[in-house]
Amino acid sequence: MSARKTSRPKARLGIYVPPEAAVIEKTVSARKFPDSVAGNEYSLSFGTDSTGDAAVWIKFPVINDPELPKNKEKVAELVKFSSEVTRAVIDLQQPYWPYVDFETVSG
Repeated sequence: MSARKTSRPKARLGIYVPPEAAVIEKTVSARKFPDSVAGNEYSLSFGTDSTGDAAVWIKFPVINDPELPKNKEKVAELVKFSSEVTRAVIDLQQPYWPYVDFETVSG
């Protein structure tokens, strides 16, 4: 396993980038990412959710590991991280409801 990069995480932004994106990116990037999150990048996409409300989708890449779902500690770590990111964005009191997701990537 390679050493974890220590540089500040970087967000890939979608097509529509509202003024609030910078503060949301800074807040998410300040979190300590779990080891299961691949690399030092994540994506932010802004739009409206199924209810018509403003939303931000925050996607973190996770290396495709068939053993991950069986590892209760790593799953718990990802769930805790997702909750922390959600709470941090809600606490900003921005008009965007956060949806945190993980997507598998080749390792």
